[in-house]
Amino acid sequence: MQEEDKNSDKKEVDVLYIEADEDHISLQNGKNAISKLVYVHEGYKNKVEDKENDKDARSRLKNVHYISGEFKELEEIWLKVADYVDKNYKLDKKIFIGGDGDPWIKEGLNWLPNSKFILDKYHLNDRIITATVHDQKYRSKLCVL
Repeated sequence: MQEEDKNSDKKEVDVLYIEADEDHISLQNGKNAISKLVYVHEGYKNKVEDKENDKDARSRLKNVHYISGEFKELEEIWLKVADYVDKNYKLDKKIFIGGDGDPWIKEGLNWLPNSKFILDKYHLNDRIITATVHDQKYRSKLCVL
């Protein structure tokens, strides 16, 4: 019975999105570091759902949660992500992990059940351009807007 009570607080969504990237940052001591960023969200809000910000033309993420930092071990960030997802969502739905295809991002597939990797739009278009360099007539039909 106690286990059912824990699950009743968890959100049930059709699809959960996890997007990951990294950024090179300059530190005040003159050195550089790489910070990893993962954000979990439920998709995009449309203008009707986001009345308070309807003057802003940018898309807004639904219920976004950010996890970032310098992680010495790859497992640290995915453990944090998996813990957040487990505490907040029922895990019987689809989970899409998106990013540039770096191995550390694909590692998330080992931590989250029912997850699939998808290439982000920028890197997908980059690969389409590379693949169609000698036959560009197909490029406009394949590129993602």
